[in-house]
Amino acid sequence: MDKNETYEEIGVKLQELSDLEYNKILLLSTLFTRKTEDLKNKKLSELNEYLYSQLSYYNINEKKYDNELTTIKAKYSELISEIIAEYNGYFISLLNENSFAKLNQKIAIANLVTSQRGLDKSLEEKNTFVEEKSNRKVFATAQKKLNYDVIIDETYDRLEDCIEDCEDDISSIFTIANNKIVEDKSGFLRNLIKFFSSKFGKDKNFKKYVLDDISSSLKRKNKETKEKCSNVRIEVLTFVSKMEIVRKDLNIAFNQALNQA
Repeated sequence: MDKNETYEEIGVKLQELSDLEYNKILLLSTLFTRKTEDLKNKKLSELNEYLYSQLSYYNINEKKYDNELTTIKAKYSELISEIIAEYNGYFISLLNENSFAKLNQKIAIANLVTSQRGLDKSLEEKNTFVEEKSNRKVFATAQKKLNYDVIIDETYDRLEDCIEDCEDDISSIFTIANNKIVEDKSGFLRNLIKFFSSKFGKDKNFKKYVLDDISSSLKRKNKETKEKCSNVRIEVLTFVSKMEIVRKDLNIAFNQALNQA
């Protein structure tokens, strides 16, 4: 295989790599969307099950509190969506950085191939001046390519962490704390309490132990959601700033390697 065939093979491998990288990004993006949607639906389903179990326990027709229940469900859904939206923004920032790094990696590889051709030609022509210059360029571009490999790997790790962190935050914040009267009592005593709760003051008890409890819970969840979203925004800004510094350092290192005596 001559040098031209080798360079052509590099081009084929690059295209194959691009296809693999595209599929990997597509897989991660699909995974993020599917997991967050499934988790949101699961949490809303848990809320529904809890509310209907309480309506049944207190023997109350759901239509009587339709407005209150609709408001609760809407707020619950809104808060979960806020978490997902914040992580989605982080995910997109990571994708953009990943794409930018891949583009620069390809440029570095193309420059590496060109530099290697120049080096090969200088060796054939025994031109020591061009050989030395080409050697420096080969080293500098190879190092730049390797540095972008590190950045790409880091963005992949962060993309996977982003999915996991989003799941963890939603799972930890949006839990249903069941009414202790329903949860803790059993047997005859539970049935007795249920009888009196459903016959006497059922609306009062339902409002106190269910609606008021959920209202307080939603206030806590709202606070936790705002805190989590703020933390994610800070993480995004920190990451973007870090990448700007890394890119600047890479260019400095490249120029130093290229122009060293």
